[in-house]
Parts: sequence; structure tokens; C-alpha cells
Amino acid sequence: MKFRYFLVFVCCIGIFSCRKEELIAGKGGNASLSIIPQHHGLNIPNSKVYIKYNTKNTPSYYDDSVQTIMQNGIPTAVFTQLKKGNYYIYGTGFDTSVMQNVKGGIPYTIENETAQTIYLPITE
Repeated sequence: MKFRYFLVFVCCIGIFSCRKEELIAGKGGNASLSIIPQHHGLNIPNSKVYIKYNTKNTPSYYDDSVQTIMQNGIPTAVFTQLKKGNYYIYGTGFDTSVMQNVKGGIPYTIENETAQTIYLPITE
């Protein structure tokens, strides 16, 4: 009888210890994202970039936003102190080469809490 309880205990430990670590995206980590909005391969200055935590789908609202600033002549939006996890990145701007407002987004997963650069394609 004691062996049966021991076996159940060992099985429970095995089941719970094999769970994959759930990634909870958001603030509080060491990752940073430098995001460069582009339309047809051209950098779009004066863009605004939005971020949504814990999703890979287009959300109805965003958790944070940043206006691009010029870094080494490149318009860049920077989000810092992010944790591992899934994010949705969205940007808006104006492409002077076609004289149109442009917008668009992509899902992105942070797998390592390091500095990362993303080229964000924004379209008509």
C-alpha cells in the first residue's frame, strides 16, 4: 500500500515538473527592442510605434507607444525593460515618397532578454 502512494507521488512530481515555462511578456525584464518602421524598404521618420504584451494577434488596444527618434540617422522607436514573451508591434507614419499615411504590424517573440532590432513593415 505504501508503494502505491509512493508511485502516485512520483507520477505527480513528474507531471508537474515537465510543464513548459509560460512566458509572460511585459515590463520588468532586461530586453530592449529597437524598432525601425519601413515602407517598401524605406525608413519612415516621425512614426509612432505601439506595443501589445502577451499576444501575437492584432489587438484592439495597446499597452505602450513611442514616437520614433533619429539614432545615427535612422528613425527608431525603443522599448526597454521587456521580458521574454509574445508581443504585437504596430506602427503608423507618413511616407513622403508616395504621399500616403502608412500603417501595419507584426507579431514578435522575445526569446532572449537582450537588445534586439526589428524592421517593422508598414504599408498603405
